[in-house]
Amino acid sequence: MKVLLTGASGVIGLPLAIKHAQIGNMVYLTYNRSSVELQNALNQKGYSEGRDYVLVPYSGILSQSDQYNGYFDEVWHFATYGQPIRAIDNCLETVRLNCIDTATLCGFVKASGTFFYASTSEVYGASLNATELSKLDSDPSSRRATYTESKRVGEAVLNTLIPERSVIFRICLTYSEYAKAEDRRVLYEFIRQARTSSVIKLLDAGSAMRQYCHADDAIEMMLRVRELSFTSGSSGCGVWNIANPETVSIRDLAMLIGELTCSEVVLGRPDSKGVLDALPVVSVVPSRFLKAYPEFVFTSLEDGLRRVLAKI
Repeated sequence: MKVLLTGASGVIGLPLAIKHAQIGNMVYLTYNRSSVELQNALNQKGYSEGRDYVLVPYSGILSQSDQYNGYFDEVWHFATYGQPIRAIDNCLETVRLNCIDTATLCGFVKASGTFFYASTSEVYGASLNATELSKLDSDPSSRRATYTESKRVGEAVLNTLIPERSVIFRICLTYSEYAKAEDRRVLYEFIRQARTSSVIKLLDAGSAMRQYCHADDAIEMMLRVRELSFTSGSSGCGVWNIANPETVSIRDLAMLIGELTCSEVVLGRPDSKGVLDALPVVSVVPSRFLKAYPEFVFTSLEDGLRRVLAKI
């Protein structure tokens, strides 16, 4: 199969690119900056450019809409700014990636093909135990709204243009050992502080609740949904929550990293609205997935952190 994967050098994109190569798909991989890291990772696994994969600059493939119109069996649109500060700093680019480019890429899918879209669990807002049927309650006045609301628009584009061929993944806080050194998200920031000073300093009391899903689990979940969409047709399409049901406070996350790295944890000021308007709680239930795969075993946060610490 011919597969297009955008954002192939990201935390999810890179291992997903390797998985597609393992499956035997000819995978077209887009990148935004250098392709060297992506190429090296695939070559080390024994895959070669031209035979197993094709590297294409992201802007380059979008400019070739005539060539790729109706060309791909699958499009996986994972190019995005996953870090809140980067989404805020690149406001208009974030909107383009999530909305306009989504509409363009819809034309790249064959009439019998499927579009897989990386959305976010933040569209639920600060909801508790949100399932795929829960009301979306994100805050358009938040500083993070450009990212969250444009993801909602991206979903709307798919539900308008190709609803019976779209799979929407509302992904909740993935992490892995593939993270880049410049990643400033909380989990990696705590690890960075622990490595450099043996002291983890929180900006508040750390009461916000989060769910962290190892990228390998998230990818396995999405690939199972992919297989389900093959066997059940359009009934496999629609929204799927991709999340580890295990919840942890930011404080307890810091304490766990502190314990694993022998680092001190220092709490900050009392809780306010949160850093960059971060949600006070992220509580998402992958109910649709667990109904289909009740036996699925998630990587515990401690085991996942040990894997990250062994690599970073």
